[in-house]
Amino acid sequence: MIYWLIILGIVLFIAASLIITTLRVTIPPMPSSRAVRWLMIAFLKKYHYEGSIVELGAGWGGLSRKAARALPHLPVTGIEISLLPFVFSWITQKVSGLKNLKHKKSDIYRIPFEPGAAYLCYLSSACMGQLEEQLTREESQGILVVSAVFALPGRIPLEVKEVNDLYRSRVYVYLLE
Repeated sequence: MIYWLIILGIVLFIAASLIITTLRVTIPPMPSSRAVRWLMIAFLKKYHYEGSIVELGAGWGGLSRKAARALPHLPVTGIEISLLPFVFSWITQKVSGLKNLKHKKSDIYRIPFEPGAAYLCYLSSACMGQLEEQLTREESQGILVVSAVFALPGRIPLEVKEVNDLYRSRVYVYLLE
């Protein structure tokens, strides 16, 4: 009987944690499709030659891990605010043995943008609006933004491609100069 209570407590903690964070940040931790991740990495290889790579809203860490494997000579950091996805991505980072990958638990709107860095994101349209405000406020220049599904409002992408997945998702590339 005690084991069932412990399991029930764990399940309730997990559910509450995900629900509370989703309500706070307006989007659940949703993994991108394999095809979208592949195209985002292809854009990184095409447009980004050096500098760090940061995934904003890294969720479960799938895209960060793929970027770290594909570009082992570049440092990759996944930023996530939700506790459980962060813990999961941190554990898989340690197990993967990828030396160029790290994960941080932080609010993506509280980190400064680094010139020369590339930023990957799969955020909601509302979050992309906040991101655009931050980019404008910081006068961010010399950075690459590769976004899955949602565009940066008010910016013209350098390139847009549609992925052949269930939702016909688009990936947007912005070079801020």
